[in-house]
Amino acid sequence: MQPENAPMGTQVKLPERIRWARKAAGLTQKELGIEVGAGTGMAPKWELEENNTSYRCPNPETLEAISLATGIRLEWIKTGKGEPYDPKRRELAQRIHALILEQGSGQTAGFQRSGIERLVRSTGVEESVWRRWERAGPRNLQEAMILEDAIGKIKNPASNAIPTLLRTLHGEAIAPVADLNSPRVIRTPRDQWVDVPLLTTWAAAGLGYENGQAETETEIRLSASHIRSVLRVPPQALYAIHVEGDSMTPILQPGDAIFIDTRAKQMGADGIYLIRQDEALMVKQLQRLPGGNIQVVSRNPAYAAYTITPDNHHGFEIVGRVVGKCGRL
Repeated sequence: MQPENAPMGTQVKLPERIRWARKAAGLTQKELGIEVGAGTGMAPKWELEENNTSYRCPNPETLEAISLATGIRLEWIKTGKGEPYDPKRRELAQRIHALILEQGSGQTAGFQRSGIERLVRSTGVEESVWRRWERAGPRNLQEAMILEDAIGKIKNPASNAIPTLLRTLHGEAIAPVADLNSPRVIRTPRDQWVDVPLLTTWAAAGLGYENGQAETETEIRLSASHIRSVLRVPPQALYAIHVEGDSMTPILQPGDAIFIDTRAKQMGADGIYLIRQDEALMVKQLQRLPGGNIQVVSRNPAYAAYTITPDNHHGFEIVGRVVGKCGRL
């Protein structure tokens, strides 16, 4: 997968390093543009000579996206300094590649599924995601958690080293989440239970609900095994809050209690987040757009979507990611 001669040294221009990273990942220009959310026509302009009038220099967010899509170190893409590959991330991608080969071994073309097709069926993770992981590993903590969960469903010897590598790359956040030293974890003979604080603050699924300082109203008791296998959040980072308003119906109903992973202060994968907009707490679906833009979406069509841009992000803050809910039928 890696070209024989990586262009080394700071004298190598950015377009050449981007071209090499793309080819190292086995991507066409069109595929790279789609991977980073820039469309099909922008990637060729990144690889032109810098004095070409059609050349476009990627912004910092795009360079980071190229790094995540190709598995090549961001520092190397930006400056040419150091080695192109992070050894642990490279090893993780190679382990995933070996797992895919193992899953497909002994199969007859035209009659049985390939390794990736078998993994899609057994884990529910899309083919495009497995191919990206095979090339560059998970892009962020959320994907690392999804991969760890998928590995748990496979139970294949070829996958044994993958969870250890994930923890090396993503730290304690990917480790088993039941911290038995936490005062919020209660020991019982059959399981551990976690008292998740339910805050007095309400989050508006609507036009916004202004809130003061949050205090604990009560607690919701969940089993540690449920937090580990379903929510996948360390107990100390998990909080609950009520929903007010109907902008996220039918996904979230007024009065639902939602569980928030408060580690997610920056947007990772697209999903539902608790955000603060001009001092009002809101629950919204966030979608990443090209150019560092974020679209804020309500599931109820009566509420219009709007866009947060790098120029108008003042007053916008991500409080955490919504990882679960409980409510009445």
